[in-house]
Amino acid sequence: MAAEGGHRFEKIYADGACSSNRNWIYLTRENGYGFITSFKVNTRPVSNGCLARGLAAGFWCNTPYKVWTEATGYHFRWKSGP
Repeated sequence: MAAEGGHRFEKIYADGACSSNRNWIYLTRENGYGFITSFKVNTRPVSNGCLARGLAAGFWCNTPYKVWTEATGYHFRWKSGP
């Protein structure tokens, strides 16, 4: 992992496949990163043992998708290469 090489990040963006409780706890609680990921349509705004996950799920559930993407920066991509 890049963090083991001394790199620090403010936020980690991932798709919904990476939104397990284990990842939430590792990234937010254990390493202090902001974790931005989408959720399933039927997600309930509960923490499942990780406060950051509960807050993010609540924001996801109570915010229109377009507003959510603008507020979180999700779907914003940096151009790479020439």
